[in-house]
Amino acid sequence: FGRFAYSYLLIVFVVVGLLSFTSCRVRLIPNRDEAVISQALQVAKSIDLFYLNLIDADSSELAYANFSDSYQAIELELRSLWLQSEAKPLNSEATRISRIILDLWVKYKEQHQKNNTYNLHLAPIHRDRFHELFVAFLNAEKAKTIQ
Repeated sequence: FGRFAYSYLLIVFVVVGLLSFTSCRVRLIPNRDEAVISQALQVAKSIDLFYLNLIDADSSELAYANFSDSYQAIELELRSLWLQSEAKPLNSEATRISRIILDLWVKYKEQHQKNNTYNLHLAPIHRDRFHELFVAFLNAEKAKTIQ
């Protein structure tokens, strides 16, 4: 085994190692899901519309029964968004944010149901809070394209 053969084997091993290393790719984040982004935008729009209707309502129209159908429809969409986020591997950030949004929605719904009215001073604050959470959710999805 000559010096030349040893150098040749070393070069072959290095080249094979580099080729195998560069062809392997470990994914630590999932791919961006356009359907989930579209659904999140749609639910955010529904929540915004809900709060616009709530803010525009007369104080005599703030009973929970007047908004229960909207609460149900939006909760269903939020549960779907959470489930889709949870079903994807390596998606803990979006899952956590979607769960926070769902829990907050249910909390505000239960308060409205219990009080049978909605404090209109809180409505813009609640709407803005949901907006911020959806921005965080969408940014978590957007970050998946940065690789």
